[in-house]
Parts: sequence; structure tokens; C-alpha cells
Amino acid sequence: MAHNHAGHDHSAHNLEVMSPPWVSMFRSTMLQETSTDEVAAGELPPYPFTLATVSTTIQNDPLTSTSQKRVLPHARICMLRGFAGSATSGILVTTTDKRMLKYAQLSDYDNDGVFEACFWFAKSKSQYRMSGASRLIVQKEGELFVVDPTAGSEEPASEDYAKEFNNVWDNLSTSMKLSFIKPPPGTEFTQESIDQMDKVSQLTDDHHAGKEISQEVISEGKKNFVLVLLLPEFVDYVNVQGVGQRVVFSLAGKYEWIFHQVCP
Repeated sequence: MAHNHAGHDHSAHNLEVMSPPWVSMFRSTMLQETSTDEVAAGELPPYPFTLATVSTTIQNDPLTSTSQKRVLPHARICMLRGFAGSATSGILVTTTDKRMLKYAQLSDYDNDGVFEACFWFAKSKSQYRMSGASRLIVQKEGELFVVDPTAGSEEPASEDYAKEFNNVWDNLSTSMKLSFIKPPPGTEFTQESIDQMDKVSQLTDDHHAGKEISQEVISEGKKNFVLVLLLPEFVDYVNVQGVGQRVVFSLAGKYEWIFHQVCP
């Protein structure tokens, strides 16, 4: 049986949204998995999940002088850092480095910033797969911008987005902040990059030893920090205990969710 429920607005500057119907189930499952007071108080603790993105490349065949479009999947483990805007918004928050391929893939206008996120909760034997579009908040020349690949736009960040960006950055550990001043991820080792890695390692050791790290040094990492907002448009929940249970939720327009139970 299908049901309707008011959903969230994907408009460019809106973080005050209504709670999608899958959020209460997701929060309940995470509470069972983590058993932390944070969840009960409304804050989701950091939790690992698999994030999949796509990239589009053109392959040229020199023998036939033809070209072929290839869409390639990319999956990696990321850390959920709660929901944006409110504790029940359903807008997933994670982070990345703007020098990473993940940022390039999520901000690609040609791919609409599509993603799929997969969560596994071992205690309850539950899986949530969520797919939709992304929105990214990034600092460029000291200013914050919101990149919206679906709309094909990049606009100055509103106060809501800036607050979300700064809150997540401020709540990162010093060690995590220092990781953003490492050499560009995936680049070849050079003497310069080795020296930079040694510097970050020493700063991290100094922090763990109780030494104060210069805010000027830490702020260098903020230039590479990207806040990633994942806006699910489809959620597939399955529980494999016993005969199992499966419920699918889909965003049916701007404000409405449709959800119904299917065979697991």
C-alpha cells in the first residue's frame, strides 16, 4: 500500500525542511546500533557508510578513430556527520577535500552530482540505500559558495549554508583539520610532498602531546575543506532478520514522499 508524506524542498537556499518519513526509522536503527546518548539527544554520532559516485570519460580507439562514452562507478567509505539544518531534515552531511576526485565527481554538472549512499547496521541486520543529488559548500578566495550540479549553478552561500559549513569544520578534531593541509591526494610522491607529509605528522604529534597548534596553520586546511550535502530522492530500507522486511521511499515532486512495502 502506497502512502504520501510531505518531503523536503530541494530549493537552492533552504535548509529548514520537513522531516521525510524514512528519517525516524533511520534514527531508530542508528540508536539501536550505537546506543549513544547523542542520538537520543538529537545528534547523530559520526558513522561510516559507503558513498558511490560516477564519472564520465570519453575513450578514443586509435585503430578505428572512434570514441565511446564510458560511465564509471566509484565507491569509498565516508563518515556521516549528521543531518543539515535540523536533526530530522534527512539531508545527509559528509565532508571531502576539494582536491579529491570525489569532489570533482559530485560537482560535475554533466552527471548532476548524483550519488548513492549505503548504510549497514549489523545489530539489527538492516541496510539503507539512498540515492539522489548532492550540493557542495566550498571556500574560494575566502568566500563560501554553494555548488548545485543539478541546477548547474554556483552561488554565494546563504547564512544558513555558511553556518552549517563552519559548524561542521569547528566540530572536527584538530588531527582531522590538519589532514586538509597534506599534499593533494593521489599525487605522486616528491621531495616537496614528503616534506609536507612530515610537517603534518609532526604537527599531529605535537597536538597529541598537548602543544598548541597555530590557528593560522589550521586555517590553511579550511581552504581545502568541502561540506557535502546529500539530498536523497529514493531510500530503500531492508531488514534481513527472519522473513525480512523492505520499504521503499521516493520523492514524488517537491514536497511529497511516496512509500510502500515490497518483498525483501
